[in-house]
Amino acid sequence: MRKQYKVSNWSEYNKSLVNRGRIDLWLDFDLLAKETVEYSGFGRPKQYGEYLITVLSCIRSMFNLPLRFLQGFAKTLLKLESVPDYTTICKRLKDIKVELPKMRAGSVLAIDSTGLKVLGDGEWLRYKHGQQRRRKWEKLTIALDIATGEIVAHHTMAGNSHDVNAIDSIVTTLRSSNAKAARIVADGAYDNRRSYDCLASIGNKILIPPRTGAKLWAGYEDRKQAIEYIASKGRYLWAKHSGYSLRNHVEAAIARIKKIFSPALRSRTEHNKKAEITSKIAILNTFTSLGRAQSCLVT
Repeated sequence: MRKQYKVSNWSEYNKSLVNRGRIDLWLDFDLLAKETVEYSGFGRPKQYGEYLITVLSCIRSMFNLPLRFLQGFAKTLLKLESVPDYTTICKRLKDIKVELPKMRAGSVLAIDSTGLKVLGDGEWLRYKHGQQRRRKWEKLTIALDIATGEIVAHHTMAGNSHDVNAIDSIVTTLRSSNAKAARIVADGAYDNRRSYDCLASIGNKILIPPRTGAKLWAGYEDRKQAIEYIASKGRYLWAKHSGYSLRNHVEAAIARIKKIFSPALRSRTEHNKKAEITSKIAILNTFTSLGRAQSCLVT
């Protein structure tokens, strides 16, 4: 019989869900009014500051607005003398700056990838008529702090890229925190020397399921232990006792991104796609900081 759980802090969690709709979570009217634009000395001076563009990017991602809708929304909401038009917003999206939380020392990280649709038919058309035209995806890789539920690093690349191609970027971001994780969990796509070598620089223990019939590699102790344990007791017990099953947290985070926002991207240029994804991750981290559901086992 499957174990059953219930939310033990429903009152606090319910309040956090309501507060997610507050615009002032990422909009400081005082800061917006005081923001000044510095001239870089090259080209035409910018009329709007980076904070305003970042705010508009977050609003666009939160409510899934087209750029022209966003311009009208900003005019109504911000009450400024002037707001950037949709072409300016499109060009300036690449300038947004969003800081992610730093990796904490001794934390447990989970890494996984997913696809976000850029072009292609909807699911209903595919179900009724089959694939009608070319489909295009962007692959998003995230690193999740399991204890806090926050995304601490992410990387975007072409949909046909192998998962391991994101490791260098993810590790570079995490290394800037000058901390080391207690454990790093990733799926079998990362069972290669390149992933182990990169992740070893930021984590004390690496949990990656070896492929069926895997051979031992000299100098990779974590992998050796996994192969020997699986050979003697099976993959299920290895996942349960090693902590690999914690990877379901990052799968849940990916599901939240697609559920709260959309499984597709509005942007088409590379810079704007990255800006859109960055905004969504920043919003999701803000939602997480407001409060999370705490579950307990029903006896």
